[in-house]
Amino acid sequence: MMTLSDLLSADELDIRVKERTAELEKAIQALRIENEQIKLRDKQEDKATLRNNRILKGINRIFRIVVQDKSEEELGNECLTVALEVTGRTLGFVDLMGVDGLLHDIAISDMGWEQCLMYDKTGHRRPPGNLILHSSYGSVINSEKRFFTNDPLSHPDSIGVPPGHPVLTSFLGVPRILDKKIIGMVGVANREGGYSSEQQEDLEAIIPAIVQALHRKRAEKDLLEAYENLHVQSEELLKKTEILRAFTQNSHEIVFVKDYQCRNVYANDSLSYLLGKSADEVVGKTDIEFYSDPLIGEAIMENDRKVHETRQPLVIEESVLLPDGSHRIYLSTKSPWLAGNGTLLGIVGFAVGITERKKMEDLLRESEAQLRLPKPSRLKGIGYLTC
Repeated sequence: MMTLSDLLSADELDIRVKERTAELEKAIQALRIENEQIKLRDKQEDKATLRNNRILKGINRIFRIVVQDKSEEELGNECLTVALEVTGRTLGFVDLMGVDGLLHDIAISDMGWEQCLMYDKTGHRRPPGNLILHSSYGSVINSEKRFFTNDPLSHPDSIGVPPGHPVLTSFLGVPRILDKKIIGMVGVANREGGYSSEQQEDLEAIIPAIVQALHRKRAEKDLLEAYENLHVQSEELLKKTEILRAFTQNSHEIVFVKDYQCRNVYANDSLSYLLGKSADEVVGKTDIEFYSDPLIGEAIMENDRKVHETRQPLVIEESVLLPDGSHRIYLSTKSPWLAGNGTLLGIVGFAVGITERKKMEDLLRESEAQLRLPKPSRLKGIGYLTC
């Protein structure tokens, strides 16, 4: 049986071997390149997995902390720790946008605090809070966009740093936005090797968790403060009510307080007795509910509304028909009831019975009218004696 070597000459066989060897070397090189690409892809995937895991771990950490009994500052420090971990442990801060237009620190990293040599008026070292917004920090707030630079001093918005402020060699800031409104920012700085879109994306990934966590903590704080203020106000109101009750309960004058819907929120015993009701039956009801003729109650409430509209005291005579069928006239003085912030709450007032005085005035007017008549007219109706 003939072989390939029998058919080819030595030179031809050598050429064939070289060609085959070249093909094999090319195939091996291709496999080597593909293997390197696979390793690189695996490395990138491993890196991406590590990044994602680090981000998810950070977010879970934030939400675990937010349900604990922590202060806003403690929560801010935890959020900042997570931000530093996902971007590289460096300087950092979490700031809140104040009503004064400045950024106020909620948290600042230990390294940032250690490197800060800023002092207050008393000579004590202080954090670099209350940052003005025409600096690199302000670029994040004013543009409402994330921003990083690895040469802060050359940035157009840079105004340098205050004396004692840590020197910035790089900076990355992401705004905190809630309900389409910017409420602050998270900033990190001085990462070795600077920042890239990778750190920016990682920081952006945890920002929603930081926003929600701090917003919830601020809402809890505001709610607690509101509850405490309400408790204090309730105690003060109770004291004032007791004083008012002690002062007015034995008064013969009618004393009342009505809310903005013209409902009685306070009535002394004189008013309750007049209406033939208990205090509990008077409070919470309007005047329409007290009189058989609804027009009487409506007329009284119309006077109340005049005080609402003008926010001025009103002195006016009001006529009522009582449950016993008697007709009474009262001189009512009504004044606006205002909260400390100027909000109109209703009216306060008192009423004095003038029924008898009105009768006397009517009799006096009749007498004066008689006196002004000519003598014969005055004698009209008087009988004459005849002889």
